[in-house]
Amino acid sequence: MKYKIFACLASLLFFFSSVDAQTPSMPERPRIVVGITIDGLRSDYLSLFWNSLSKGGFKRLAEQGAVFPNVRYSYQSADASVDVASFATGAEPYIHGIVGDSKFDRKLSRQVKSASDASVIGLSDTRTLSAKNLQCTSLADELQEASINGSKIVSVGIDPTKAILQLGHVGNCFWMNNISGNWASSNYYMTSLPEWVQNINNKKTIDTYLSKTWETMYPAGYYVSASTNGGSGFKYEVRAACNGLHLYDNFATTPFANDYLCDFALEAIEQLKMGKDMIPDLMLLQFSAQPFFLKAEFGLSMELEDAYLRLDKNLQWLFENLDNKFGKDNVLIYLTTTRTDDAMKTTRMNPNVPGKSFNVDRYLALLNSYLMANYGQFKWVLSCGGGNIYLNRELIEEKGLNLKDVQNKAVEFFYLIPGVVNVATSFDLEQTYFALGSLRYAYYRESSGDLLYTLSPGWYEVDINNRPNGYKSNSSQTVPLYFYGWRIAPQLVSDQVDAADAVFTLSRWLRIPAPNGSKGVVLPVKLNDK
Repeated sequence: MKYKIFACLASLLFFFSSVDAQTPSMPERPRIVVGITIDGLRSDYLSLFWNSLSKGGFKRLAEQGAVFPNVRYSYQSADASVDVASFATGAEPYIHGIVGDSKFDRKLSRQVKSASDASVIGLSDTRTLSAKNLQCTSLADELQEASINGSKIVSVGIDPTKAILQLGHVGNCFWMNNISGNWASSNYYMTSLPEWVQNINNKKTIDTYLSKTWETMYPAGYYVSASTNGGSGFKYEVRAACNGLHLYDNFATTPFANDYLCDFALEAIEQLKMGKDMIPDLMLLQFSAQPFFLKAEFGLSMELEDAYLRLDKNLQWLFENLDNKFGKDNVLIYLTTTRTDDAMKTTRMNPNVPGKSFNVDRYLALLNSYLMANYGQFKWVLSCGGGNIYLNRELIEEKGLNLKDVQNKAVEFFYLIPGVVNVATSFDLEQTYFALGSLRYAYYRESSGDLLYTLSPGWYEVDINNRPNGYKSNSSQTVPLYFYGWRIAPQLVSDQVDAADAVFTLSRWLRIPAPNGSKGVVLPVKLNDK
């Protein structure tokens, strides 16, 4: 009887395997994953401009993909670089170590970029940058390890810090040199720039984009924001408008920077022969939806709306190229955004809506004066901003003071400042661990300040020149997440999910270990049958 059962099972297995062999199936894994992060994209603006969008960009993702409109980050910070690092690793700042686009370096006594690394050499860039400060693995790291270096992995971004943090420690990473406009990297990722990248740089391809004229793609009446411009439209000669000491930094805030990035990414796919075999490859892209620098102070404008419409065209162009090259079933696309800071809304339509600027330089000076009144005429505060306050620990030790006491004295002052909703010392954050929730998750001992503060809703930081620095406490804000292609069935999941779940889910689909600091769960995405 036992042998009959075994024989029956064997026959069934053979039958089903034969059926599977005769039936066309979906790919086990995507040949190429394209991860897109858009810095500063606002869902309310997408809704406002929805009727003007093409069928092949955002609408393709929304109508044919899996949509998660309610993705939450669990820590107090609205710094875009922190969100990029958290999404890539599935971890929080207290695990991955990135607490802002910049951090205060106590050895150098100044702010440095979180991607700064003096031990490496820049390639086509004087800046020395790497992922050394990222303290855990990313999706890219795990994919490369699992494939025994067989996967081709590329990260491209105009901003180097975000390009690096979305990638991690392995793969090809490229960013724009803000002095020359050339594509650059560092020897942390490669020994030298590939020949095809050098050719792009030698041809000064960026001049093509600088020579463009930026005006509305459509007649002025086509834009819902036309009333903010009196319906007059706009026209900029890009090079002339951006010219000056910060030519390429200014260029990065125009929609043509997204063109520059998109064209480079497609060339990278071609040159590296990505998606050509059954080992999954990974392309990571960092687009921007930030307003044009000349109009930043006006909030919603025709320039901003046109930038959204042009970004939509970038996505359409990218998706069409991917479909033509690989076929939809072989490509998995995901798209998300960083949390926006509302900093460009310096002039609200309704003045009764809460929200003011928080001048970090002013309050740094006031805090230092307060501590001088208590402890003597010295420089007690070294840096302030991005939700962090760094005290002069060497001076505190030299004067024989107790660090905890000085921290608590600074807390006393900060609670008197308008716009501050919460302050915690590093001692409290280290001792209470999870008790302080989202503020604790934003703290990393080696990089965070002596005090962490959060701002009231609607408040945002500005520098000494009253320019927004991109920081706003906004842990409650959610972002959208889209999956499209491969086996993804159209669906809408309105339940709130954690951003860490995205990379955990991608890891399962790719059949690789999740990043070693991640804590997510698999998202409820309906997949088409294999």
